[in-house]
Amino acid sequence: MTVSGAAASLSQGPTQGPGPWFREHDVALADVTLRVAIGPPNGDPFVWIHGVGRSWRDAAPLLSALLPRWSIIAPDLRGHGGSSHTPGKYLIRDFLGDVKVLLQQIDRPAVIYGHSLGAMLAALVAAACPDRVRAIIAEDPPSPAYLEQLHLTPYEPLFRAMQRLAGSTRDVSAIARELGDVVVRNDAAGVLRLRDIRDGAAIRFSARWLCDLDPTVYTPILERHWRDGLEFPEVWSRVRCPTLLLAGDEAAGGMLPAADARDIMNRLADGTLIDFPRVGHQIHWLAQEAALRAVLGFVESL
Repeated sequence: MTVSGAAASLSQGPTQGPGPWFREHDVALADVTLRVAIGPPNGDPFVWIHGVGRSWRDAAPLLSALLPRWSIIAPDLRGHGGSSHTPGKYLIRDFLGDVKVLLQQIDRPAVIYGHSLGAMLAALVAAACPDRVRAIIAEDPPSPAYLEQLHLTPYEPLFRAMQRLAGSTRDVSAIARELGDVVVRNDAAGVLRLRDIRDGAAIRFSARWLCDLDPTVYTPILERHWRDGLEFPEVWSRVRCPTLLLAGDEAAGGMLPAADARDIMNRLADGTLIDFPRVGHQIHWLAQEAALRAVLGFVESL
């Protein structure tokens, strides 16, 4: 599908693909083809943007509550899911360019919900294309300070293991077992493996989407130049639309320390902050009911 063809698809709703609710389209951009899932045209556009190593299906805990009221559009980011691979082009600004083009194919300003990388992209596109964005929901965006110290956190060994396992053709169960065995901490308190802090279903879900992932997606993250050319946290000062910021607990695996969340709030023109004590980075999975209550209350206020 060409970009011009995508305009009709994104405006008029699903035309092809599996399942009764979502249709998946291949949308050709300048240097990448994105897989984009489109739900039934039930209302105003609502764009979901997943985090690193996932796919559009990471929105599963939210979809049943959003489908009756919103027209959901959910891309697999480049290098992820059904989208094509572009080795060497996985800086945040590369993902941002794709999101900008997709927004131009939507006939009305959209609400954008982004998790992790998706949350940073939501802020960036809201700042760059204010006429295309009605509001944003930013779930646990990694702060610059956190990313600079990533090598001191459990995410460093986890991301290295995920990079090693990405693109594997092995059975999902085998990948999940190896992923669960990853040592994320080894200190005086003892050895902590991923299976000690995440349940088997969550690990299996991660393993499934590692099968489709380009391993080099993790390279700029681990080499700490993922944000090259972008001004964080200054970008939040240029976000003028209503913003819901969902912050996980750093002690439980959140990537947005409390001080950094408060800094974002001080920069936003119209911000609402919800903290999730004892909840880690995957808020929409780990605290589904509370996250949905916050999201629904926010979007119904627009």
